[in-house]
Amino acid sequence: MTRQAFVHRIATRVPDDVSSLEAMIASGAIRPPDLVAILGKTEGNGCVNDFTRGFASRALKDLLRRHLPPEQADAVCIVMSGGTEGALSPHIVVFERRDVEGPPEKGALALGRARPTLALVGAALLLASLGLVDHAAMQTGAVGALHRANDALHLLATAAWLGGLPMFALCLGAYRDSSLSAAAVTAMRRFSFWGQFDVALVVLTGFVNVALIAGLGVRAPTTPYRMLLAAKLVLVATMVALALFNRYVLAPRLAPEAPALRTLMKTSLAEVALGAAVVALVSLFGLLDPN
Repeated sequence: MTRQAFVHRIATRVPDDVSSLEAMIASGAIRPPDLVAILGKTEGNGCVNDFTRGFASRALKDLLRRHLPPEQADAVCIVMSGGTEGALSPHIVVFERRDVEGPPEKGALALGRARPTLALVGAALLLASLGLVDHAAMQTGAVGALHRANDALHLLATAAWLGGLPMFALCLGAYRDSSLSAAAVTAMRRFSFWGQFDVALVVLTGFVNVALIAGLGVRAPTTPYRMLLAAKLVLVATMVALALFNRYVLAPRLAPEAPALRTLMKTSLAEVALGAAVVALVSLFGLLDPN
């Protein structure tokens, strides 16, 4: 018995065209349990406002779930690229891994799957490790340990908030598309629900960080560190205000063509811009003496 890779190139007519793949599965040319990955090129411009990739991925996932248990269907890697200008034509490339009779061939195609959960945990640990090398590293003992733990939690909460904002904006764009609106609403509801707790955690851990570094009480911004810190606090307060406005004022009024949708898109992009400014400020005053 030898394990071999099989590769099938299948033309598609529109982003959600899975008819040819369905036919090959029906004929036995492709066996769903052996599928490892599906890569594809579909129409669109390949930019942030290109929803054809998500549309194509959804059609492929729905097809796989008709032939496989949910956990096996979700294990198949699907990567879609937008843009078929020039000589390119829409297509998908399907990769299988089968056990066949006969000796191994000289050439080989290596196929593997990454585990998103492990990647997420690894990225979170790397991000949290930054809390060991900034101002929290100046303190020792129990206070130092508390500061490092709080700083790591602050970094993770901030990353979840800022990292989710661009995806939320993309979901707002997808909400206009009737074929994507249901999935977009589900994603936005989850982000909005957990986002309110995330923002509260960012504020709480940020307050603890400031208290441990600069002490309690209001101090005049007379040093470069304090001036940059004051600027960061103003930006964060603005972001929190926008987040509350989005969550409790605009979100309940959401409809595909309502003015609230356009306003929510603008305020969400404003949050992204403010978040980038906050990261830039932190990269500056994180290296300064707080005293």
